[in-house]
Amino acid sequence: MEYLRQYEILIRKAENDFKTAKLVYENIGDIEIETGLFHLQQATEKGLKAILIFNKVEAPKTHRLDVLFELIVDNNIDLELKDILLDLNEYAVDARYDYLSESFENFSDFLYEVEKLINNVKTNITNKNQKLIIEQ
Repeated sequence: MEYLRQYEILIRKAENDFKTAKLVYENIGDIEIETGLFHLQQATEKGLKAILIFNKVEAPKTHRLDVLFELIVDNNIDLELKDILLDLNEYAVDARYDYLSESFENFSDFLYEVEKLINNVKTNITNKNQKLIIEQ
């Protein structure tokens, strides 16, 4: 079995959550929008935790994106963070049990920003891994 570091697992799971959200977007009407937003929140959360763990910062057991943002900033991790992603906070838990109002237009904005975040996390990790290999 292939050995995977925890941050690699989280990146893969973030990508899967993103793909699920994209399927919701493409099939809106058949699937509730909150389901897609939940998966976008999960993709964001897992991406942020991946970059924290990669940088040897303990990722807390929380769904709160603001807490994860703060840890990234406090630990001087070079990652572009967009405040719009914080709006996904309420979809971590509430969307599973209640109907929350969000427009379809906002959904596409979230899709764009979450995809960008995941790509930035992957690029950040890849660049640092290459730098470590060169330095060794």
